[in-house]
Amino acid sequence: MTKKIVYKLLRTSKLTWMFLIIFSCQPIIKVITGVKNPTILLDNSERLKYYSPFFETHSYPIKIYALKDTTALKNGFSTFKSYPQIYLNHRKTNTTYFLNCYDDLELYIKEDINEKKYENLYQVANDSLTNLKDFIEEYSTIVYQKEHLNSNSNVWDVFIVSGTFLGNKIRRKSLPLTQIEDLNYMYILDLSINKNEIIQK
Repeated sequence: MTKKIVYKLLRTSKLTWMFLIIFSCQPIIKVITGVKNPTILLDNSERLKYYSPFFETHSYPIKIYALKDTTALKNGFSTFKSYPQIYLNHRKTNTTYFLNCYDDLELYIKEDINEKKYENLYQVANDSLTNLKDFIEEYSTIVYQKEHLNSNSNVWDVFIVSGTFLGNKIRRKSLPLTQIEDLNYMYILDLSINKNEIIQK
């Protein structure tokens, strides 16, 4: 390689390199998610449009997070192996449950959770939720937040790891989560990066 070529490479902008990293990740993400062309760079308006059914007509407080950068993206897809991941934390007993949106969430919520019958739910170690919270703190940024006067007084905190690339069908399967009674707070981690964050860097 000539000095001239090396010099040109060194002059390549940071933005260009970031896009090279992102698009080189696409085949890997396709394998992981099973989605043909997963969208991993989003305007926040697109992201909020996708998640709007979770907050537009509901009064519970909610935070939505996006990944900070390509490092967070890589770590996100290597950390979370299936999508969406749904954790419910019962704040009074500090018990954590894992739900699968491919099951009948509406049935679980109506007949078990809202009836305070938890024996049919899949309980997991609290470490699972702690690890998710640590990931959110280190690798994500808040892109939407809605508070409510009665926040922090109800029982259930709901954590969802998802992505707009999962499409509307999976989103519909997750929406029964909004019907949980005593829902204290909902947290959604979206596995994508803000376009504006990349451009600004």
